[in-house]
Amino acid sequence: MADDTNDTDQIEQDLAQTRARMDRRLDQLGDRLAPNQLMNDALAHVTGGDGADFAQTLIAKAKANP
Repeated sequence: MADDTNDTDQIEQDLAQTRARMDRRLDQLGDRLAPNQLMNDALAHVTGGDGADFAQTLIAKAKANP
């Protein structure tokens, strides 16, 4: 009978840890999908790296062909 209690306690601890991990991951996901974060990510993409080249080309073509 004591083993059953220990097993139950262990299962409850495992479930509590799993819930805590899920809560943290959902919070992180919520932060990443917040509108202001999405906008910041989009602006970073456009102003740096390959996105910057695309944006510069687009602006140059728009200026050349108004």
